[in-house]
Amino acid sequence: MGVAVQAVALEIEASAKRRLADEYDAAQERGEVGQEGRPKTVPDGNGFRAATVADLGLTRKDIFEARRVRNAEALSPGVVQRMIDARLEVNVVC
Repeated sequence: MGVAVQAVALEIEASAKRRLADEYDAAQERGEVGQEGRPKTVPDGNGFRAATVADLGLTRKDIFEARRVRNAEALSPGVVQRMIDARLEVNVVC
């Protein structure tokens, strides 16, 4: 795979991680995904339990890494692209 193609793949991956972090956090706010700690049911007793990270096929590490990418980009817009560009300069992608 060419270096340019790898760079585009890294850009897509970083974008997907940012979106995952945003969507996961929004789902937590809506109560669709559980917060940290013991799972709880909805107060009306209907037995509904918010999904866990594992229920979604993810790990806590996946969410952590996604949030790190999103937060880094928020603190310093373009940081992901700059890192990819720096790797391209030395021809070391992936």
